[in-house]
Amino acid sequence: MRVLSLLGATAAFVLLAGQHVDAFSRTEMICLVNKERAQRGLPALGEDSRLNNAAQEHSNAQANARQMSHQLPGQSSPSQRVSKYGYDWKTMAENVAYGYSTVSICMQKWMQSPGHRANILKTGLTHFGSAVAYGGSTPYYTQDFGGDGKTYNFPICPGSSPAPAPVPAPNPAPAPRPVYSPAPVYSPAPKPVYSPAPAPVKTYASAVANGMPSNLPLQWTCIKTANGKCHRWRKCTVNGRKWNCTERWVGQP
Repeated sequence: MRVLSLLGATAAFVLLAGQHVDAFSRTEMICLVNKERAQRGLPALGEDSRLNNAAQEHSNAQANARQMSHQLPGQSSPSQRVSKYGYDWKTMAENVAYGYSTVSICMQKWMQSPGHRANILKTGLTHFGSAVAYGGSTPYYTQDFGGDGKTYNFPICPGSSPAPAPVPAPNPAPAPRPVYSPAPVYSPAPKPVYSPAPAPVKTYASAVANGMPSNLPLQWTCIKTANGKCHRWRKCTVNGRKWNCTERWVGQP
């Protein structure tokens, strides 16, 4: 799959015949392009003679026709021009402009145009070529961008040191593992032991003139039951002709 992006920029003015135009510098052009890319973390492009040749052919054609266009009548397309000079591209882009007196002004105008700016900052690009030709005293600029699908480490400006490879950020130290203390073991509160309330006691005594009852219990004896349980106990003592009895109630009969 190949990707092609083309854009042209019209100058705000056209130089008058005979007006001085600063000398064109390919080195200045690629340095300005790469500085814009480097500021945004994009890799620098390498200058490529095949793209320079394709750009020069197109600037010449525009200058001769006194017309800015990506493809003039009878001219090959941008992708055909790049391929003709032997560049095997996977992605390419082209910017054209005319009338700006310096390379730096031309770059400023391209960067102020969303479409041209997108070409300059396009991802997947690896190489760059540029050119200028004059129709009279009017410069016609061409930038050709190419990407061949490979990875390079080009300098921002030709002749300078390559851009240093980015240093990966150190891996953060792993967070300490939390130490979990075992949950406390709660022993159930002991169930209260309820001692039964003491059985009510009733004591009574009597003196018998004509003898004592014959059925006085001298030991604790159950005298009343209910539901198979004894609820009333009696015990008596005899002292001469007097007797004393004590009764205890346990629960309700």
